[in-house]
Amino acid sequence: MTSSAPAGQQSIELPQLTSLRFFAALGVLCSHLIFLREIDNPIKSIAVIFFGEGHSGVTFFFVLSGFIMTHAYQHSLIQKTLSTKRYLLLRLSRIWPLHLITALPFVFYFFYKYGSDISSVVVVNILLLQSWVPIVKYYISLNAVSWSLSVELFFYVAFLFLVRLSVKSLKKLSLLWFAVIASTATLIIFYGESHWSTGNGEIKVNHWIFYINPVFRLLDFMVGMLVYRIAFIKNSPCENTSFNEMLSVSFLILGAYAYSTLVFPEILRAQLLYLPIMAFIVYAFSKGTGILSRLLKGKLLILLGEASFSLYLIHNPIISLANAIFLKTPLQIPVFIYSIVLTIICIIASVMTYLFIEKPIHNYLKRRIKAL
Repeated sequence: MTSSAPAGQQSIELPQLTSLRFFAALGVLCSHLIFLREIDNPIKSIAVIFFGEGHSGVTFFFVLSGFIMTHAYQHSLIQKTLSTKRYLLLRLSRIWPLHLITALPFVFYFFYKYGSDISSVVVVNILLLQSWVPIVKYYISLNAVSWSLSVELFFYVAFLFLVRLSVKSLKKLSLLWFAVIASTATLIIFYGESHWSTGNGEIKVNHWIFYINPVFRLLDFMVGMLVYRIAFIKNSPCENTSFNEMLSVSFLILGAYAYSTLVFPEILRAQLLYLPIMAFIVYAFSKGTGILSRLLKGKLLILLGEASFSLYLIHNPIISLANAIFLKTPLQIPVFIYSIVLTIICIIASVMTYLFIEKPIHNYLKRRIKAL
C-alpha cells in the first residue's frame, strides 16, 4: 500500500492513512520485543498488557489494503483502462523485491545450517506461497513476517473478482465469511482449543487457521473495500470527524486492554475482535479533516508511514540479530534502554531502506511496467 499512485491507477492522496501505517508497523515491532514482557523493567506491566496485542497491526494493514486498493484501482479495472497483467505486475513490484532482499540473508544462513533439507521451505517462501501451507516451518520461515505478503498476494488476485461486485453483494459475501469464521471459532472454543500455544511453547494449527490462513483473512480485505465504498458514499457535512478519530483510537486502546487482561481466546484476538475496531479507524481517518488527521499530515510522519513497509520487513531480522549479540555481551545494558535504542535503530534503518533501496527499485519497475 502506498500513498502515491503507480502507473495505471487513479490519483490517491490520503497522507493521514499513510502516517497511520507507521504506527501499525510500530505495533507489530513492539509485539516482537518479547523480552520486555519477560524481564523486569519500568514498562513491563504496560508491555504485558499492550505489546502482545501488537499483532493487531496486521489486521489494520489488511483492512487498509482493501480500502486503498479500491480507491486506487476500482475505476481503472472496471473501465478496463488498466490490464490485468499490468495490474498484477504493479502489485508484485510493490511487495516482491524487498521481500526477496530481506529473505536472501536467511536463505544463505538456512542452507548453511540445514543444507538441502530446507530447499522446499525456501522455494515456497520466495514464491510467496508460504501462508497456504499449514505447517509452522513453512509459513513462519526465513524473514518470518513475510507470511503476510503471501496473504496480500492472494488479496491482489481476489480483488480482480471482488471489485466487480456491488456493495450489496460484497456485504452479503462478507457476512457469509464472518459467519463461517465465527462458527469455526465457536466450535473450536467449545472443544477447549481457544489458544494456539501449548504449555511447551509449541504452535497449534489454530494459529494458521485464524491468523495466517489467506481464505479467512480475506474478510479483513473485503471489510476494507466496504469501508471505502461506505466512506465515500456517505459524506455528511455534519459528521464530527475529530470525535470519530479520537473515539476509534479509544476503542483500540480499551479493546487491547480488555482482550489482554481478560485473556480473550487467541483465535478471536487474531482477527475477529480487532476487525471492527480497525475498520472504524480506517473509516474515521479516511475523511482527513479531524484534529488527529491534521497532526498525521506532518512531513516526518508521512515519511515514516512511507517507510512502514520497510520497517515491517526489516525489524524482525534486526531484533533477532541484536538479541543474539546482546545476550552474549558482558555489558549490562538496562532492558528498557536497550529496547528504546533498538526501536530507534529499526526506524532509522527502515527510512534508509525505503529511500535508497525500496523506493528506487519500485520506481524503476513502475517505469518498466508502464512501458509494456
